[in-house]
Amino acid sequence: MWWSGCSRGICLGWIEAAHLSYNMSEIEYGVYVYMDVSDSNHEPSSRHPRTWTDFSYLRWSGVENPNSKLGKVGLEKFLAKNNLPHSKIIKEFPSADAIDLDGLPDYFVLKPTSLWSGAGVMLLHKISGIGYYYDAKSRRAISKEDIKDYAKKIEKSSSVKTEFMIEDRILDEDPAVLIPLDYKIFTFNGHSKFILQVDRNHATPKMSFFDGNFTPINDDRVVIPEERRERTQGEHRIPKHADSMLKMARDITVTLKAPFISVDCYSSSTGAVFGELTHTPGGPWYGTLYRFSETFDLELGQEWAEACNRLGIEIQPIKSPYEIKHNGRTIRTVL
Repeated sequence: MWWSGCSRGICLGWIEAAHLSYNMSEIEYGVYVYMDVSDSNHEPSSRHPRTWTDFSYLRWSGVENPNSKLGKVGLEKFLAKNNLPHSKIIKEFPSADAIDLDGLPDYFVLKPTSLWSGAGVMLLHKISGIGYYYDAKSRRAISKEDIKDYAKKIEKSSSVKTEFMIEDRILDEDPAVLIPLDYKIFTFNGHSKFILQVDRNHATPKMSFFDGNFTPINDDRVVIPEERRERTQGEHRIPKHADSMLKMARDITVTLKAPFISVDCYSSSTGAVFGELTHTPGGPWYGTLYRFSETFDLELGQEWAEACNRLGIEIQPIKSPYEIKHNGRTIRTVL
């Protein structure tokens, strides 16, 4: 297998030994090479997925459509049936113009239902006596009109129909932390192998990384691009409710018979709280915020393959080469 990151037709990649077998432990690497793909002929072919990136490609390309995608209503029923602590939906609105803030608790979250990575989310609490709200994300006091105007901007800029909802607001285990730290637990049918911690209490969110047991990763298994490192490298905080969060991620993926899901959790003032399920995490897929090393990518791919085998899921071949694109721009090409 080649892996390549491309810029103006020049790629930097890995080449594997010609006698490669599908047993991950037998993969041998050669050296980094440069090649000009603009002048080379790489006929499309099929091969087994080997890495976490390969398996993710099956989902991004639509080859695999996991049954564990429950939709909003299905997920609510699943969480209630399994007694999983989570934010309760208080109100729903078909549009920004329909947003009504009357009759709400003092603390709540207003967010669009179709966006991700915290886009458009407002963490609000009422300021007593003056009819304003404090938004913990923007750190400013705003009026009802400001809130609706912001929601309308989100609605206008979205490429899909945007609805909104209000949920209970989760409070972090540390009262001094306004926005609860978000833990994204990469779990392979009961086996947690990687955890991303996101701290949004900064102008630019800070990231920290753990293995599947909340042991901090400080080596090169996970790499933040050098130009982003100083702005986005965070500090590890092992949550008080780490064991409960890991159990939640294990139980969810086993119950849903899912080979892989990123289970988002919070360590709140009352315990571990479920956030959301992410089937196609964009961070390591695009590699612009952070990426997995080649070795760690293979290790996580092996976990995904073993999870499929445990569940009796047939692993589909992938077409090679394939491109990873963002906003129409090719970020890298995998051969």
